Amino acid sequence: MKVFGTIAVIMAALFIGFILITQNVNINRLGTELYYLEITTDGKAKTTKISANETVTSYEYNLPAFDKDGNKATYVFTSEKQLRKNAYLTLFIRDKEIVQSYQEVTVEEIPEAAASQLKNNGEGAEHND
Repeated sequence: MKVFGTIAVIMAALFIGFILITQNVNINRLGTELYYLEITTDGKAKTTKISANETVTSYEYNLPAFDKDGNKATYVFTSEKQLRKNAYLTLFIRDKEIVQSYQEVTVEEIPEAAASQLKNNGEGAEHND
């Protein structure tokens, strides 16, 4: 009976750990490359009709971004709302071209080479594919 109780406690702990991990880890961000950018323009409004009486507006951004080494690439991504100008974002890039997700960060959280490129208004190193 003691073994059964120990197994039950271990199984409960594993289950609770799994729940906590899945709630705190964005699976879409696993296996992605990080690029950093600054929102410098308003997004271009795109309206999509999803039913006879309903439309959804998203905002498209086409901006230069930099990896941790300062290499430049341009990415297109959308947001459900206008993003705040001068905000810094981390883009999570899959397959070198797909913006899987993004997150607002402070400039202090951006690697030095990328932050330097952003401060120089995006002029500098070119992305080599």
